[in-house]
Amino acid sequence: MTLKPIALLGIAASALLLAGCASPANSSTGAAGYPTKTIHLVIPYGAGGGTDLSGRLMASGLEDKLGAKVVIENDASASGQNAVQKVADANPDGYTLGFVSLPATNMMYLDSERGAKFTRESFTPVAVHDTDTVAIAVSSTSKYKTLGDVVAAAKSSPGSITAGSSGVLAVGHLGVLALQKAAGIKITWSTFDDSGQLRTSVLGNNVTLEVGPVSELAPAAASGDLKILALLGDQRMGGSLADVPTAKELGYDGVSVSANRVLVAPAKTPQKIVDALAAAIKSAQQGTAYKAQAASRSLNLNFQDAAAATALWTQFDSTFGPIAKEYRASEK
Repeated sequence: MTLKPIALLGIAASALLLAGCASPANSSTGAAGYPTKTIHLVIPYGAGGGTDLSGRLMASGLEDKLGAKVVIENDASASGQNAVQKVADANPDGYTLGFVSLPATNMMYLDSERGAKFTRESFTPVAVHDTDTVAIAVSSTSKYKTLGDVVAAAKSSPGSITAGSSGVLAVGHLGVLALQKAAGIKITWSTFDDSGQLRTSVLGNNVTLEVGPVSELAPAAASGDLKILALLGDQRMGGSLADVPTAKELGYDGVSVSANRVLVAPAKTPQKIVDALAAAIKSAQQGTAYKAQAASRSLNLNFQDAAAATALWTQFDSTFGPIAKEYRASEK
Protein backbone atom coordinates (compact mmCIF):
# COMPACT_ATOMS: atom_id res chain seq x y z
CA MET A 1 0.00 0.00 0.00
CA THR A 2 1.25 3.42 -0.93
CA LEU A 3 -0.29 6.35 0.77
CA LYS A 4 -1.80 9.49 -0.72
CA PRO A 5 -12.29 -1.22 -24.02
CA ILE A 6 -10.98 -8.80 -33.51
CA ALA A 7 -19.09 -20.39 -66.42
CA LEU A 8 -18.25 -16.53 -64.95
CA LEU A 9 -20.61 -16.92 -62.00
CA GLY A 10 -18.97 -20.24 -61.16
CA ILE A 11 -15.48 -18.69 -61.35
CA ALA A 12 -16.53 -15.84 -59.09
CA ALA A 13 -18.06 -18.24 -56.62
CA SER A 14 -14.91 -20.38 -56.65
CA ALA A 15 -12.75 -17.33 -56.09
CA LEU A 16 -14.83 -16.32 -53.09
CA LEU A 17 -14.65 -19.84 -51.70
CA LEU A 18 -10.87 -19.93 -52.07
CA ALA A 19 -10.57 -16.53 -50.43
CA GLY A 20 -12.65 -17.79 -47.54
CA CYS A 21 -10.39 -20.81 -47.14
CA ALA A 22 -7.26 -18.71 -47.24
CA SER A 23 -8.57 -16.33 -44.62
CA PRO A 24 -11.45 -17.76 -42.57
CA ALA A 25 -11.41 -14.63 -40.47
CA ASN A 26 -12.86 -12.51 -43.29
CA SER A 27 -16.51 -12.31 -42.27
CA SER A 28 -19.25 -9.77 -42.95
CA THR A 29 -17.78 -7.68 -40.16
CA GLY A 30 -14.14 -8.06 -41.23
CA ALA A 31 -11.87 -6.27 -43.69
CA ALA A 32 -10.32 -7.94 -46.73
CA GLY A 33 -7.06 -9.56 -45.60
CA TYR A 34 -7.59 -8.85 -41.91
CA PRO A 35 -7.14 -10.57 -39.61
CA THR A 36 -4.93 -13.44 -40.74
CA LYS A 37 -3.17 -14.18 -37.46
CA THR A 38 -3.49 -13.87 -33.71
CA ILE A 39 -4.47 -10.50 -32.25
CA HIS A 40 -2.84 -9.47 -28.98
CA LEU A 41 -5.01 -7.41 -26.63
CA VAL A 42 -3.01 -5.55 -23.99
CA ILE A 43 -4.88 -4.69 -20.79
CA PRO A 44 -3.12 -2.28 -18.38
CA TYR A 45 -4.67 -3.92 -15.31
CA GLY A 46 -4.32 -7.21 -13.51
CA ALA A 47 -6.58 -10.22 -14.05
CA GLY A 48 -9.96 -10.22 -12.33
CA GLY A 49 -10.71 -6.51 -12.21
CA GLY A 50 -13.52 -4.71 -14.04
CA THR A 51 -11.46 -3.78 -17.09
CA ASP A 52 -10.03 -7.28 -17.35
CA LEU A 53 -13.48 -8.89 -17.16
CA SER A 54 -14.82 -6.46 -19.75
CA GLY A 55 -11.79 -6.96 -22.01
CA ARG A 56 -12.11 -10.73 -21.91
CA LEU A 57 -15.78 -10.51 -22.87
CA MET A 58 -14.91 -8.20 -25.76
CA ALA A 59 -12.08 -10.51 -26.84
CA SER A 60 -14.53 -13.41 -27.07
CA GLY A 61 -16.81 -11.23 -29.22
CA LEU A 62 -13.95 -10.29 -31.54
CA GLU A 63 -12.95 -13.95 -31.90
CA ASP A 64 -16.52 -14.88 -32.78
CA LYS A 65 -17.04 -12.08 -35.30
CA LEU A 66 -13.56 -11.94 -36.88
CA GLY A 67 -12.61 -15.59 -36.65
CA ALA A 68 -9.15 -14.90 -35.26
CA LYS A 69 -7.70 -15.84 -31.91
CA VAL A 70 -7.38 -12.97 -29.44
CA VAL A 71 -4.79 -13.36 -26.70
CA ILE A 72 -5.04 -11.26 -23.54
CA GLU A 73 -1.89 -9.74 -22.09
CA ASN A 74 -2.31 -8.23 -18.62
CA ASP A 75 0.33 -5.77 -17.50
CA ALA A 76 -0.36 -3.60 -14.50
CA SER A 77 3.25 -2.49 -14.03
CA ALA A 78 3.83 1.21 -13.46
CA SER A 79 0.10 1.46 -12.73
CA GLY A 80 -0.66 0.28 -16.28
CA GLN A 81 1.53 2.87 -17.96
CA ASN A 82 3.97 0.31 -19.39
CA ALA A 83 1.12 -1.56 -21.11
CA VAL A 84 -0.26 1.61 -22.68
CA GLN A 85 3.22 2.54 -23.89
CA LYS A 86 3.55 -0.92 -25.49
CA VAL A 87 0.42 -0.24 -27.57
CA ALA A 88 1.66 3.22 -28.55
CA ASP A 89 4.96 1.70 -29.74
CA ALA A 90 3.41 -1.25 -31.63
CA ASN A 91 3.17 -1.59 -35.42
CA PRO A 92 -0.14 -0.08 -36.63
CA ASP A 93 -1.24 -3.34 -38.30
CA GLY A 94 -4.18 -4.27 -36.05
CA TYR A 95 -2.43 -7.13 -34.30
CA THR A 96 -1.46 -5.33 -31.10
CA LEU A 97 -4.36 -3.49 -29.54
CA GLY A 98 -5.07 -2.00 -26.15
CA PHE A 99 -8.14 -2.00 -23.95
CA VAL A 100 -7.91 1.10 -21.82
CA SER A 101 -10.03 2.98 -19.35
CA LEU A 102 -10.75 6.70 -19.73
CA PRO A 103 -10.10 9.03 -18.02
CA ALA A 104 -7.50 6.95 -16.19
CA THR A 105 -5.41 6.76 -19.36
CA ASN A 106 -5.73 10.51 -19.90
CA MET A 107 -4.31 11.07 -16.46
CA MET A 108 -1.18 9.07 -17.29
CA TYR A 109 0.05 11.90 -19.52
CA LEU A 110 -1.93 14.82 -18.07
CA ASP A 111 -0.25 14.22 -14.71
CA SER A 112 3.21 15.69 -15.16
CA GLU A 113 4.55 13.60 -12.28
CA ARG A 114 4.15 10.36 -14.23
CA GLY A 115 6.39 11.28 -17.16
CA ALA A 116 4.44 9.41 -19.82
CA LYS A 117 5.97 9.47 -23.32
CA PHE A 118 2.62 9.07 -25.08
CA THR A 119 -0.35 11.42 -25.60
CA ARG A 120 -3.83 11.12 -27.08
CA GLU A 121 -2.30 11.44 -30.57
CA SER A 122 -0.30 8.25 -29.97
CA PHE A 123 -3.46 6.17 -30.45
CA THR A 124 -6.35 5.53 -32.82
CA PRO A 125 -9.50 5.02 -30.74
CA VAL A 126 -11.58 2.18 -32.22
CA ALA A 127 -14.74 2.06 -30.10
CA VAL A 128 -16.12 2.53 -26.62
CA HIS A 129 -17.17 -0.87 -25.28
CA ASP A 130 -18.80 -0.08 -21.93
CA THR A 131 -19.20 2.60 -19.30
CA ASP A 132 -18.74 1.64 -15.67
CA THR A 133 -20.04 4.10 -13.09
CA VAL A 134 -17.87 4.71 -10.05
CA ALA A 135 -19.49 4.01 -6.69
CA ILE A 136 -18.75 4.43 -3.00
CA ALA A 137 -19.03 1.45 -0.69
CA VAL A 138 -18.42 0.51 2.91
CA SER A 139 -18.17 -2.78 4.73
CA SER A 140 -21.57 -4.26 5.53
CA THR A 141 -20.52 -4.04 9.18
CA SER A 142 -19.61 -0.36 8.98
CA LYS A 143 -21.30 2.07 11.32
CA TYR A 144 -21.89 4.35 8.33
CA LYS A 145 -25.18 3.45 6.68
CA THR A 146 -25.60 6.33 4.22
CA LEU A 147 -23.44 8.77 2.33
CA GLY A 148 -24.88 11.45 4.58
CA ASP A 149 -23.42 9.64 7.58
CA VAL A 150 -19.99 9.66 5.96
CA VAL A 151 -20.14 13.35 5.07
CA ALA A 152 -21.34 14.29 8.55
CA ALA A 153 -18.50 12.38 10.16
CA ALA A 154 -15.95 13.95 7.84
CA LYS A 155 -17.21 17.39 8.73
CA SER A 156 -17.26 16.81 12.46
CA SER A 157 -13.87 15.13 12.52
CA PRO A 158 -11.75 16.14 9.51
CA GLY A 159 -9.46 13.33 8.34
CA SER A 160 -11.34 10.61 10.20
CA ILE A 161 -12.91 9.19 7.03
CA THR A 162 -10.45 7.13 5.01
CA ALA A 163 -10.81 5.82 1.46
CA GLY A 164 -8.90 3.45 -0.78
CA SER A 165 -8.75 2.86 -4.53
CA SER A 166 -6.20 1.84 -7.14
CA GLY A 167 -3.92 4.40 -8.74
CA VAL A 168 -3.21 8.06 -8.28
CA LEU A 169 -5.76 10.04 -10.31
CA ALA A 170 -7.40 6.84 -11.58
CA VAL A 171 -11.21 6.79 -11.55
CA GLY A 172 -11.55 5.80 -7.91
CA HIS A 173 -9.27 8.59 -6.79
CA LEU A 174 -11.08 11.04 -9.09
CA GLY A 175 -14.31 10.00 -7.42
CA VAL A 176 -12.89 10.81 -4.01
CA LEU A 177 -11.64 14.20 -5.20
CA ALA A 178 -15.04 15.00 -6.76
CA LEU A 179 -16.92 14.08 -3.58
CA GLN A 180 -14.58 16.09 -1.42
CA LYS A 181 -15.13 19.18 -3.54
CA ALA A 182 -18.92 18.79 -3.77
CA ALA A 183 -19.40 18.07 -0.07
CA GLY A 184 -16.76 20.40 1.27
CA ILE A 185 -14.96 17.69 3.20
CA LYS A 186 -11.52 16.16 3.51
CA ILE A 187 -11.04 12.41 3.07
CA THR A 188 -7.78 10.65 3.88
CA TRP A 189 -7.10 8.71 0.68
CA SER A 190 -4.69 5.83 0.03
CA THR A 191 -3.77 4.02 -3.15
CA PHE A 192 -3.60 0.22 -3.15
CA ASP A 193 -1.65 -1.72 -5.77
CA ASP A 194 -3.38 -4.92 -4.65
CA SER A 195 -7.19 -4.91 -4.90
CA GLY A 196 -7.38 -7.85 -2.52
CA GLN A 197 -5.52 -5.92 0.15
CA LEU A 198 -7.88 -2.97 -0.31
CA ARG A 199 -10.95 -5.17 0.06
CA THR A 200 -9.55 -6.82 3.17
CA SER A 201 -8.84 -3.42 4.71
CA VAL A 202 -12.38 -2.21 4.01
CA LEU A 203 -14.05 -5.38 5.27
CA GLY A 204 -11.99 -5.08 8.46
CA ASN A 205 -13.08 -1.44 8.79
CA ASN A 206 -9.47 -0.32 8.73
CA VAL A 207 -10.35 1.77 5.66
CA THR A 208 -13.78 3.39 5.66
CA LEU A 209 -14.58 3.58 1.95
CA GLU A 210 -13.80 1.57 -1.17
CA VAL A 211 -14.26 3.76 -4.24
CA GLY A 212 -14.21 2.17 -7.69
CA PRO A 213 -16.21 0.97 -10.72
CA VAL A 214 -19.54 -0.73 -10.02
CA SER A 215 -18.36 -3.91 -11.79
CA GLU A 216 -15.72 -4.33 -9.10
CA LEU A 217 -17.99 -3.56 -6.14
CA ALA A 218 -21.31 -5.19 -7.15
CA PRO A 219 -20.25 -8.84 -6.61
CA ALA A 220 -19.19 -8.10 -3.03
CA ALA A 221 -22.39 -6.13 -2.46
CA ALA A 222 -24.44 -9.08 -3.78
CA SER A 223 -22.64 -11.45 -1.41
CA GLY A 224 -23.30 -9.16 1.53
CA ASP A 225 -19.71 -8.13 2.17
CA LEU A 226 -20.10 -4.55 1.01
CA LYS A 227 -22.85 -1.97 1.06
CA ILE A 228 -22.87 0.51 -1.84
CA LEU A 229 -23.85 3.91 -0.48
CA ALA A 230 -24.02 5.95 -3.67
CA LEU A 231 -23.34 5.98 -7.40
CA LEU A 232 -21.17 8.74 -8.77
CA GLY A 233 -23.17 8.82 -12.01
CA ASP A 234 -26.00 10.80 -13.58
CA GLN A 235 -28.69 8.18 -13.07
CA ARG A 236 -29.56 5.10 -11.08
CA MET A 237 -28.87 1.60 -12.29
CA GLY A 238 -31.27 -1.33 -12.48
CA GLY A 239 -31.28 -4.83 -11.08
CA SER A 240 -29.83 -5.38 -7.64
CA LEU A 241 -28.61 -1.77 -7.52
CA ALA A 242 -31.98 -0.18 -8.27
CA ASP A 243 -32.25 1.19 -4.73
CA VAL A 244 -28.79 2.78 -4.66
CA PRO A 245 -29.08 6.57 -5.00
CA THR A 246 -26.79 8.82 -6.98
CA ALA A 247 -24.69 11.41 -5.23
CA LYS A 248 -26.57 14.05 -7.23
CA GLU A 249 -29.89 12.84 -5.76
CA LEU A 250 -28.36 13.27 -2.34
CA GLY A 251 -27.49 16.88 -3.01
CA TYR A 252 -23.91 16.62 -4.22
CA ASP A 253 -23.72 18.20 -7.67
CA GLY A 254 -20.85 17.76 -10.10
CA VAL A 255 -19.96 14.29 -8.82
CA SER A 256 -20.07 12.24 -12.03
CA VAL A 257 -17.16 9.89 -12.63
CA SER A 258 -17.08 6.69 -14.69
CA ALA A 259 -14.63 4.29 -16.30
CA ASN A 260 -15.16 4.39 -20.05
CA ARG A 261 -13.48 1.33 -21.56
CA VAL A 262 -12.14 1.82 -25.06
CA LEU A 263 -10.47 -0.43 -27.62
CA VAL A 264 -7.49 1.43 -29.04
CA ALA A 265 -4.91 0.82 -31.76
CA PRO A 266 -1.59 2.53 -32.38
CA ALA A 267 -1.71 5.82 -34.29
CA LYS A 268 -1.86 5.48 -38.12
CA THR A 269 -3.70 2.16 -38.01
CA PRO A 270 -5.51 1.81 -41.40
CA GLN A 271 -9.14 2.92 -41.33
CA LYS A 272 -10.36 -0.39 -42.81
CA ILE A 273 -8.93 -2.22 -39.80
CA VAL A 274 -10.47 0.24 -37.36
CA ASP A 275 -13.84 -0.13 -39.11
CA ALA A 276 -13.62 -3.94 -39.04
CA LEU A 277 -12.87 -4.00 -35.32
CA ALA A 278 -15.61 -1.51 -34.48
CA ALA A 279 -18.17 -3.39 -36.57
CA ALA A 280 -17.24 -6.64 -34.81
CA ILE A 281 -17.75 -5.11 -31.38
CA LYS A 282 -21.06 -3.54 -32.36
CA SER A 283 -22.31 -6.84 -33.81
CA ALA A 284 -21.15 -8.84 -30.78
CA GLN A 285 -22.94 -6.52 -28.36
CA GLN A 286 -26.26 -7.18 -30.13
CA GLY A 287 -26.15 -10.87 -29.20
CA THR A 288 -28.39 -12.14 -26.41
CA ALA A 289 -25.67 -14.28 -24.83
CA TYR A 290 -23.21 -11.38 -24.93
CA LYS A 291 -25.68 -9.10 -23.19
CA ALA A 292 -26.28 -11.73 -20.55
CA GLN A 293 -22.55 -12.12 -19.93
CA ALA A 294 -22.20 -8.37 -19.60
CA ALA A 295 -25.06 -8.21 -17.11
CA SER A 296 -23.54 -11.01 -15.05
CA ARG A 297 -20.37 -8.91 -14.78
CA SER A 298 -22.30 -5.72 -13.92
CA LEU A 299 -21.11 -4.12 -17.18
CA ASN A 300 -23.11 -1.36 -18.85
CA LEU A 301 -22.56 -1.93 -22.59
CA ASN A 302 -22.26 1.42 -24.33
CA PHE A 303 -21.01 1.01 -27.91
CA GLN A 304 -19.71 4.21 -29.47
CA ASP A 305 -17.84 4.30 -32.77
CA ALA A 306 -14.34 5.62 -33.44
CA ALA A 307 -15.46 9.22 -33.96
CA ALA A 308 -17.42 9.26 -30.71
CA ALA A 309 -14.61 7.55 -28.82
CA THR A 310 -12.15 10.15 -30.11
CA ALA A 311 -14.47 12.99 -29.09
CA LEU A 312 -14.85 11.51 -25.60
CA TRP A 313 -11.09 11.18 -25.22
CA THR A 314 -10.61 14.82 -26.29
CA GLN A 315 -13.33 15.97 -23.89
CA PHE A 316 -11.64 14.21 -20.99
CA ASP A 317 -8.36 15.93 -21.77
CA SER A 318 -10.13 19.27 -21.28
CA THR A 319 -12.13 18.17 -18.23
CA PHE A 320 -9.49 16.34 -16.25
CA GLY A 321 -6.32 18.21 -17.19
CA PRO A 322 -7.05 21.00 -14.70
CA ILE A 323 -7.90 18.45 -12.01
CA ALA A 324 -4.48 16.84 -12.37
CA LYS A 325 -2.75 20.20 -12.01
CA GLU A 326 -4.92 21.16 -9.05
CA TYR A 327 -4.21 17.89 -7.26
CA ARG A 328 -0.45 18.12 -7.71
CA ALA A 329 -0.47 21.74 -6.56
CA SER A 330 -2.30 20.73 -3.40
CA GLU A 331 0.36 18.12 -2.66
CA LYS A 332 3.16 20.69 -2.56
